[in-house]
Amino acid sequence: MSNLLLGKGSYRISSDYIIMYSEAALEYGIPIPALLEGSQLPISIMLKPNVNIGHESFLRIVKNFLDYSGDFWSSLDVARRGTMSKHGILGYSMMLSNTLGEATEKFEKYYPTRFQLFQFDFNSSDESLQFSVSCRAPLPDDSYLQYVSLVCLLCMKFTIDQLISVDDIPTRITLKGPAPSTAKPEHAENFQIDFDAGENCLYLPTFSYDKATFLDLHDASFEEIADQQNEKALATLIGNCNLTEKVRQLLKKNQQDMANMEVVASNLNLSAASLRRKLKSEGTTFQAIKDKERYRLAVGLLANHKLSIVAIAEKLGFSDASNFTKAFKLWAGISPKQLRQYNKQQTRRPS
Repeated sequence: MSNLLLGKGSYRISSDYIIMYSEAALEYGIPIPALLEGSQLPISIMLKPNVNIGHESFLRIVKNFLDYSGDFWSSLDVARRGTMSKHGILGYSMMLSNTLGEATEKFEKYYPTRFQLFQFDFNSSDESLQFSVSCRAPLPDDSYLQYVSLVCLLCMKFTIDQLISVDDIPTRITLKGPAPSTAKPEHAENFQIDFDAGENCLYLPTFSYDKATFLDLHDASFEEIADQQNEKALATLIGNCNLTEKVRQLLKKNQQDMANMEVVASNLNLSAASLRRKLKSEGTTFQAIKDKERYRLAVGLLANHKLSIVAIAEKLGFSDASNFTKAFKLWAGISPKQLRQYNKQQTRRPS
């Protein structure tokens, strides 16, 4: 992907995903100029796959599509266009993986090279695979967040379905915010979608995927080339990131002991004082970034019921389970035990 950023907004999104909306727009009779209205993007962007565009321009296109279609459930038609080819080199890396777990790991590592707007987190338990999304940037209102979140979660569902030989798997999605005024269409009956939830999350039954056959497309030399391209794109992306994102990336790589500020500053060739000052200029602190990353990791680790609260506290660098529980309550408003109970109830609900 080119380093050039077109349109407005600091978070980068591949133009492939705009083309996805344009394909759905044609079906809904939405003229392309109307779709692009106010986005600060030229109409020629529709002929330029894999170009960086700013997130504000992307969100304006989403708004236009939703306003013109007048239908929240048009999200289903948009998501169905999220084929493997729309994910570029990342899609090839996933297809060439040996297992679904390996493909998921590649997506988690490389998706920022394609879609920076969201943070994707993947967790698993004995009952389900869980894919949650959260937004990095403020959106105009919750309806757009809800809409884009549903498109992203369904794209993940359809992408996984393309990788394995299983059809009609019961799918459950939870979304923040109220339900739309229109009823879910009949062709979406296999999707259970619950609103007013605590997070935007896709739940897929683990047993269905345990029995699945992964695509037999593995080619070691081709996979190596694709992975090299993804690594190059990721390195370029990190080089262009602001300091906050660079710190987050370093903490993500150092999950075992959640490095302290002096270690991170050294990795960035800065003194701890300089790092503190620069982060303050970006409106944050090292502790705030670290807490957010700890919370993200904690939610994932809590999905694994084989790990005790004590073990999770230790993995996250807390001195004991009590301090971890106190911190988690501040982050989530509930205790780690309560989150586990909630997740268990959600995954066992009938579809």
